Amino acid sequence: MANCNSLRHPAAARDALGNYTGFFINGTHAGKGVVNMATEAGDYVAVTKSPDDTFRICIESAAAIVVVLADDTQFTITAAQAGAHLGQWYPANIKKVLKTGTTGTFSVGW
Repeated sequence: MANCNSLRHPAAARDALGNYTGFFINGTHAGKGVVNMATEAGDYVAVTKSPDDTFRICIESAAAIVVVLADDTQFTITAAQAGAHLGQWYPANIKKVLKTGTTGTFSVGW
């Protein structure tokens, strides 16, 4: 299996931005619990992040969540997408969650 593209293959372990593509949560924002952007003063940036300066979110409600991705693009997780990922870690490397446009709730992991 010399040309096998498994996760053991070094070229398969990183995405186009050089981010590790494994989907393991190593820790959470201790003491924060579920984040509700209606009660946050501004945009949300995790206190503890992955080495690539990103974090992941676990969708807690089926409503829109506006994020800034690892490549600095803005992306809206729609209510339909949030509903499909309810109670699951959303498969995106996130730099921050924007207060404006976010009505959904989420937990944070890295």
